[in-house]
Amino acid sequence: MEKNTLFAFLRKVVWRSLYITFLMLVLSAVSFAQQRTVTGTVTGADDGMTLPGVSIIVKGSTTGTVTDSNGKYSLTIPAGDVELQFSFVGFNTQTVSVGSSSTVDVVLQPSFIQMDEVVVTALGIKKDKKEITYAAQNVDAKELSVAREVNVVNSLAGKVAGLDLTKGSGGVGSASRIVLRGNRSMTGNNQPLYIIDGVPALGASNGGPSSEFGGYPSFSAISNLNPDDIASITVLKGANAAALYGSSAQNGAIIITTKTGKGSKGLGIEVSSNLSVETPLILTKYQNEYGQGSGGMYIKNSEFMWGPKMTGQMVEHWSPDPNWDGPPQYKYEAHPNNIKDFFDVGVNLANTVAITTGNEKTQAYTSFSNTRSAGIVPGNKLRRNSFNLRLTSKLSEKLSVDARLTYVKQEIDNKVATGDAFTNPMRALYRQPSNISLAEAKNYEYYDNDGNLLQHYWNPHSNGGENVYWMINNTGTFDNTDRINALASMKYEFSPGFSLMIRSAYNRTLAWGKSWYYNDTYTIADNGDYRVRHSNSYDIGNEFLFNYQKNFDDVWSVDASFGGKLSKNTWTGLDADVDRALLKANLFSIGNTSNIKGRDYSGETQKNSLYGFATFGFKNFLFLDITGRNDWSSTLPSANWSYFYPSAGLAWIITDMLDNKPSWLSFAKLRTSYAVVGSPAGWAQLDLTYRLGSGGQTGYAWKSSTLPALDLKPEQTHSQEYGADIRLFNNRLGLDMTLYKTNTFNQLLRIPVPVASGYRNRYINAGNIQNKGFEFTVNMGVVEKQDFSWDVAFNYAHNENKAIELTKELDEYTIRGRAWMTTVKVVVGEQMGEIYTKGFLRSDKGEILINENGLPMVSDGQTIRMGNKNPDWIGGLTNTLRFKDLTLSAVIDIRMGGTIFSFTEANLASDGFSDYTLEGRSGMVVEGVIPTYDDNGNIISTRPNDIQTTSEAYWQSLGGRNTPTGEPFAYDASYIRLREIVASYPIKIGNSGPVKDIQLSLYGRNLGFLYNAAKVIDPGMNVGTGNIQGMEGFGLPTTKQYGFSMKLRF
Repeated sequence: MEKNTLFAFLRKVVWRSLYITFLMLVLSAVSFAQQRTVTGTVTGADDGMTLPGVSIIVKGSTTGTVTDSNGKYSLTIPAGDVELQFSFVGFNTQTVSVGSSSTVDVVLQPSFIQMDEVVVTALGIKKDKKEITYAAQNVDAKELSVAREVNVVNSLAGKVAGLDLTKGSGGVGSASRIVLRGNRSMTGNNQPLYIIDGVPALGASNGGPSSEFGGYPSFSAISNLNPDDIASITVLKGANAAALYGSSAQNGAIIITTKTGKGSKGLGIEVSSNLSVETPLILTKYQNEYGQGSGGMYIKNSEFMWGPKMTGQMVEHWSPDPNWDGPPQYKYEAHPNNIKDFFDVGVNLANTVAITTGNEKTQAYTSFSNTRSAGIVPGNKLRRNSFNLRLTSKLSEKLSVDARLTYVKQEIDNKVATGDAFTNPMRALYRQPSNISLAEAKNYEYYDNDGNLLQHYWNPHSNGGENVYWMINNTGTFDNTDRINALASMKYEFSPGFSLMIRSAYNRTLAWGKSWYYNDTYTIADNGDYRVRHSNSYDIGNEFLFNYQKNFDDVWSVDASFGGKLSKNTWTGLDADVDRALLKANLFSIGNTSNIKGRDYSGETQKNSLYGFATFGFKNFLFLDITGRNDWSSTLPSANWSYFYPSAGLAWIITDMLDNKPSWLSFAKLRTSYAVVGSPAGWAQLDLTYRLGSGGQTGYAWKSSTLPALDLKPEQTHSQEYGADIRLFNNRLGLDMTLYKTNTFNQLLRIPVPVASGYRNRYINAGNIQNKGFEFTVNMGVVEKQDFSWDVAFNYAHNENKAIELTKELDEYTIRGRAWMTTVKVVVGEQMGEIYTKGFLRSDKGEILINENGLPMVSDGQTIRMGNKNPDWIGGLTNTLRFKDLTLSAVIDIRMGGTIFSFTEANLASDGFSDYTLEGRSGMVVEGVIPTYDDNGNIISTRPNDIQTTSEAYWQSLGGRNTPTGEPFAYDASYIRLREIVASYPIKIGNSGPVKDIQLSLYGRNLGFLYNAAKVIDPGMNVGTGNIQGMEGFGLPTTKQYGFSMKLRF
């Protein structure tokens, strides 16, 4: 009975279990029948390219996915009419009703004014832009790779409020200068710090020639960066924004984030190719009526163009070759295209292959780029290969790692000197009389009767009469640079909101170069000259960062961090030359001399840092930002090793606290911040340095003439900033405004000391340089239609620079002493970098005083202040038009105010080359007055000048190479430039082949001036990239560039 009962019970359980199982299977089948899979591709409306990493969720649920590296997705959704929400940074969020479709392709519209924009701030930390308390501006990374520049920083011109860019003038690859919100330091660096993936890069160039004397241009590491590897650029404009980076960032920072494989699923390949050509934009205007000679008479080998009119008459040939086999006479006629015909068409070719791969946990990005550039000067070439590898991985729920390795190899042939450097081919080209043809100048060398190789000068053995083809063929340079950058970081999350990041970075630069000069080059000894140089520098940085984040009932929030860093920079070098004493002519080897002149050097600095920062939020509309950093620098005296600088800021989101905000007001934010940033002294300013005698001699040394400073303190910048961010009419109009003021104290100055001390100079801390200004950006979506949009962006910045004080003993300080044409000073009450030169003497009414020869009277020395390069304001205007898949954009770059001096024009005018020297060749009366003096030399009366002179006498009295009068060669540096035009069109191919999509672009850069006050020169150029600005001298002409780029995704 019990057995039967148990059997019945078990049978009931089995049957019920089977029934339940069957019912569950039926319900599952029904449920499955009610679900389906939808697939599709997401692209951007701006360029038609697929978008990886787009977030897709079923609206009202947590079900979702992201697009893979090809912009594709697959998502299982419930049956019925489901809505999918697509969101991606930089694009408007879009909601799409699926309906009965199984394929949903979506085109996301770019958000011209981004409400939830993320910016990369100090230490590589990402923040919502609405939370930050200082000015920061993003630059679209796509713009850098489409309209590509060999030096990537040149692409920023006209796009960032307050960013003043001066382009280098030394040929392909030369550095450019960027200044944010004015110059702060009289003797230190004024360029921003460059940060790549959270780590400072030794990128800014603060060197090169500093006067019209000229020299070779400088080159920077940041210009080596491959634009195709850049994911984002954020410009932190002031010390407030960059305070956490410490002393290196008192001039602001440019934050660069490189690409990762984030969002990659499977394998993605991208191939990009960029080809551009460039030609001179502006050339000096020459007169072609009068030829070689003086006083209206033809003189062969003359360096002047004050000869007779060129009418095709036969004159004696200029060749110094005793065995010249050409005709003894030649036609005395102009060759007006000499300058234009000398230059090549520059060609730039860049190709990049990038591969992404990964899964949900691990992603990889790797790229190889090859760049080839041939400049407009024959023989000036650049070759660059770069390799980049980036790995990111979430090893566990708590541990993630990030690693990057970059290697760049760059070679430059025949970099072009600037200014009055005797190796500058432009000096020889510009001063070649137009009656001498380029065709004949190409016979640049000959052998004399003794078999010696000699230069085919048109003005033998003169300073400035070199044959330009000798200069580019028989003098030269070669520079090789290898850069290795490695980065590894690890982040461990102890608990939600509490983490530790450890990061180590290593940067190494190996450089070597050589230069050679054949015999018979001006100032070179009989057998020629040869020089070699080697350098090796590296910096290591190790840091940690604890981070804590917490929200308290959606009322209070805190994001706090504490970290530290140890950084060390080491460098060594060795230079050697034959001291212009080659034993065998033109055999370029260090062993081919009896007098090796060498110099080796080394140095090391270290900086230890501790820092902390915190952002406190209240109800997501009020944010308090506090930072503090303490550095210990080895370049300061032990008593002053340690220096602390804090910052604080407040951001108030007005619209987030309003219950009923007006419909026209989309967003409103007020912000203010204050910061103190210090900058230590440079290396070797604390200790005596010694130099040994050359040539292998021993037994003596000489020490520096500057007394070591044992009480130096760091430079210190105090910065305050007030701003507003307002967006109106459903984000169609955006306004961002900033008022700022900075004062930089404790300037590091070198002043003279009594000779009896045994020294000439000593360093002191003194001075206060102030910058205050206003900047704003306007972003406006003028037209927003489905197939057409028109967006406008305008930026404006006005900065007032002023020297508030120097020392009790000094009311002026010379930054750079007398050169050929100018002296540069800081004068209390004036702007930093005031340029002094010889100028006209004037009456009380401002009339030019004329001497007894009918020529202007000028000052005895460079004593007249003529202005500075600082602009009154700078700005930029960008228009972007989109019609269906076609995008057209144009950038206008504006710079108003400032003064620039042309050493080129001072030479060409004196020599009779410039077109304006035509006036008055047969006679002229200079406008001015003739003074009458009393016995004490005081002017008692004046009368209008009526004394005849000539153009030749006039310009030779003012111009020339040695101490020309700068006033007539000072030009207004204002311009409005068409900086960039880009047209892009995507071609969507789909899944029919290996290529998924193609983007084609045509572009032009630096296409012309809409306004150029200087007319004869490009005021955007300078002889160097250091603090001495406002001088042009025999530089390469600026170029206009036309290009084509193509990008393929596989």
